[in-house]
Amino acid sequence: MRILLILLAMIWIVAGVLMFIFTDAFKEVMRNLLKQKKFKLFAVLSFLVGVILMLGSSVVNAPWVAVLFGVLAIAKGVFFMFGPKKKADELISWWLNASNNAYKVWSIAAFLFGVILLLIL
Repeated sequence: MRILLILLAMIWIVAGVLMFIFTDAFKEVMRNLLKQKKFKLFAVLSFLVGVILMLGSSVVNAPWVAVLFGVLAIAKGVFFMFGPKKKADELISWWLNASNNAYKVWSIAAFLFGVILLLIL
C-alpha cells in the first residue's frame, strides 16, 4: 500500500509541476478531455484514488490527512457519477473557461497534495 501512496504522491507532484510550467498545453488537454464528456471515467478515477487513500491511511503517520484527501476524492467521484448533471456540466464549463491563473492555483494545490502525502509517509 505504501508503494501505491508514493506513486500517487509522485503523480500529483509531477502533474502539478507540469501543469504550472505548461499551463496552456495542460489547459488544451483538459479542454479536449472534458469536451468528450467522459465524466464517468473521471468519477471512477477519483473514487479509486479516494479508496486508495482511505485504505492507505493505516500506513501513514497522520492518518487523518489521508482520510481527508480520500473522502474528498470519493465525494468528487460520487458527485460526477450520481450528482445532478446540470451541476456537473456547470463545473465542467467553469474548467473549460477558467483563466491560466486558476489552472496555476490548482497546479500548486496538486503539487502540495503530493508533497503532503510524501511527508506523512
